[in-house]
Amino acid sequence: MPTVRSMLGEGTQSVLLTVSILEHLAAADGPVSLSELSRKIDASKSRIYRHLQTMASCDFVARVEPDGTYEVGSRLMALSQSVRRRRDLAEIAGPLLRQLHGQTGHTVVLGRAARDGVHVLSSVSSESPIMLAVREGTVLPFDSSAQGRIALAFLARPRREGDNPMSAALAALERDAPGELAQIAERGFARAQMREGLIGVAAPILSASGDLAGTMAMLNTSTAMQGGIDRGDIDRLLGAARAVSDLFSTPRRSKD
Repeated sequence: MPTVRSMLGEGTQSVLLTVSILEHLAAADGPVSLSELSRKIDASKSRIYRHLQTMASCDFVARVEPDGTYEVGSRLMALSQSVRRRRDLAEIAGPLLRQLHGQTGHTVVLGRAARDGVHVLSSVSSESPIMLAVREGTVLPFDSSAQGRIALAFLARPRREGDNPMSAALAALERDAPGELAQIAERGFARAQMREGLIGVAAPILSASGDLAGTMAMLNTSTAMQGGIDRGDIDRLLGAARAVSDLFSTPRRSKD
């Protein structure tokens, strides 16, 4: 682990020290003492203690009594599990994405909703004369994408509130197209003309508790789709999304 160097700016030093503490706690087999952290990171106990107190106040670190050692906190654990679920979703959905693409010929996209839009986790591109490729990491807007409308329809109300792009898109859609989100939730899929000549349809991927875990969508040109997405392809999309939901909701066995 690199030493926190004095040549770096104070702000950078503070970030590096925080990261070093978290990495040591995450890698440890059990709770770690302040002295051990100081020795391994090569920083004073007083500096490390101040950082531990700050991280403990927001549950990234937990103090273990009565010996006063430290371990990772509940909030850091929750973040780690969220990242793992995201990676698991892409791994689980991969074969079904490719199967759906093979059945329909459309570009197939897997996404995950966030506050700023639907983030693309993976995609399989269409083989039409105009190839549609959606890069991993692309953020799709809530208002003009089928995936975004699925997110608005299926995310729990508390996650759609606040001052952010999600709540703004929700307010605009409820104003301009009242009742549309209820229809999307009832039929289980959303359509959208994302831009001139490009059509998308999306379905939700749900967890065992019924929460939105992700979105699965098909995209293609209106020419390739002859002006619309075939009902048979929509049914294939819904079947693939349900299959991913079932797999995602089933506890995975350890490989050990």
